[in-house]
Amino acid sequence: MLRFGVSGKLWRQVMVLFDRQSGSLWSQRDHRAIAGPLAGWTLEVLESTVTDWSSWNKTHPATTVVVQPKPGADSDYPPHWKWLAALGLALVSAIQIALKQRKKESREQQSRDRASRDRP
Repeated sequence: MLRFGVSGKLWRQVMVLFDRQSGSLWSQRDHRAIAGPLAGWTLEVLESTVTDWSSWNKTHPATTVVVQPKPGADSDYPPHWKWLAALGLALVSAIQIALKQRKKESREQQSRDRASRDRP
C-alpha cells in the first residue's frame, strides 16, 4: 500500500502528490505516476461519497475521524493540513469501506472455491 504526501508542485494546474515509498510523483487527475520509479503505474479509482458528517455517521458509525492537532503542534503539519484532513476523512473512510468489502468478497470466494473442490 502506498502512502501519499503533497509535493507542493502543480502539473496541468492540478496538485501533484508523491508516494513516500518510492518518491514517485502522482497526478490526481489522471490517477497515475507521472515521474519517478513508478512512472506509468495507475491507481484504481475507488467509489467515494460526498456527504455531511451527520449523514455519514448514521450509516458508518465506526468511522475514524481526523481531528485538528493540539495548539502548537501545527509546525509538524503542512500549511494546508486542514483542507487535507477534511479531504482525507472522506477518502480514508471510502478506502476503508472498499477494502473491507473486498476482503469480505475474497473470503466468500475462497469459501466457494473450497466447497467446489471438496465436492465429489
